Amino acid sequence: VTFLGVKINSSYVSPPTIKIQHNFKTLHDAQQLVGSLQWLRNTVLIPPEVMSPLYALLKGKHPWEP
Repeated sequence: VTFLGVKINSSYVSPPTIKIQHNFKTLHDAQQLVGSLQWLRNTVLIPPEVMSPLYALLKGKHPWEP
């Protein structure tokens, strides 16, 4: 069964394939970066102090703007 990109089997749960961009230029790129890191937060234990500066990048109004 697949739910929200996560494969659920009787013996294991497999997270979705995550691609992290190294350089981003638009709000949409920043949203994709933060979204990918959100999936990883609990798995690799990314602390809130690391994530909070990234949330500031999401304060745009138009996804295509830098």
